[in-house]
Amino acid sequence: MHVFPQLRKLKHKYRYELAVIGVHSPKFTSEKDTENLRMAVLRYQVEHPVVNDAGFAVWGLYSGRAWPSMVFLDPQGRVIGKHEGEITFEQFDPIISQMVEEEGASALSFPGKVLADEASGRLFIADSNHNRKHRRHTGRGGRTGRGQW
Repeated sequence: MHVFPQLRKLKHKYRYELAVIGVHSPKFTSEKDTENLRMAVLRYQVEHPVVNDAGFAVWGLYSGRAWPSMVFLDPQGRVIGKHEGEITFEQFDPIISQMVEEEGASALSFPGKVLADEASGRLFIADSNHNRKHRRHTGRGGRTGRGQW
C-alpha cells in the first residue's frame, strides 16, 4: 500500500515508457480471496492491472522474498532489475530514468490482463493497445525470454 503513491507519480512521469502490472502475493489467508483483493484495489484506487497470485506462482517465478518486490522487465521480457522493500519516488525516479534511457520505451502500452501458469512457468500479458498477447517463459533465477505465438 505504501508504494502506490510512488507508482502513481512514476506512471504519470513515464506515461509513455512505463507499464505497471501489480502482482498480489498475499501475506495472509484472507488476502488470497479475489473478491477481497478487488475491494482493496477499488478502496486504494489502484489504476494499474493487478493479478491475484494466491498460489505464489509469479512470486516463485521471480524469486520473491519481500513485500513489496518490484521486478523490471525490458520490452523483450528480460529481467533488467529488481528491488525489494519500500522505496520513495526520489529514490525510484533516477532508477527508472536510467532504465528508460538504456532500454527505450516499453513494448506494452496498455497491459490489460495477466495470467501466471505455474505448471508451465509462463506469464501471459494482454497488450490491449496493440491488440496482441505476450508470453514470457521464466527460467531459474527469474530469467525470462519472449515466447512466440
